[in-house]
Amino acid sequence: MKSIQITICKNGECNNYRIPKEYGFDLVDMIALSNPAEAKMSGATMPEYYIEKIEIEE
Repeated sequence: MKSIQITICKNGECNNYRIPKEYGFDLVDMIALSNPAEAKMSGATMPEYYIEKIEIEE
């Protein structure tokens, strides 16, 4: 069983989230959101959030 562990930060405060693989979570979208310029181009309204770390767990 794989899951995705993701650390999302805002203003220096970071939170960890674990997402079960069966949710079909789209990592490509989250990686795009971790880049503020890319996020602005895609119309996202939260460029102050960024991804600190993504880990795929077995």
